[in-house]
Amino acid sequence: MTTTDRTGAVGGLRMPAVWDRASFEAVGFVGFVPFANLAAAGVPTEAGIYVVLRPASAGSCSS
Repeated sequence: MTTTDRTGAVGGLRMPAVWDRASFEAVGFVGFVPFANLAAAGVPTEAGIYVVLRPASAGSCSS
């Protein structure tokens, strides 16, 4: 079970109040890579928390 404390920490990890790049960086997330460069980025294979951010300016997906 995952627990959240009063500061917004989940399982001891501080989570940002707003889910944007600046907020993730403010709580210690690092290594932002454009999706197109992901395969060559050397993403760690060990367990961890990985986030995919899509800026609002990226446009919408149509099907």
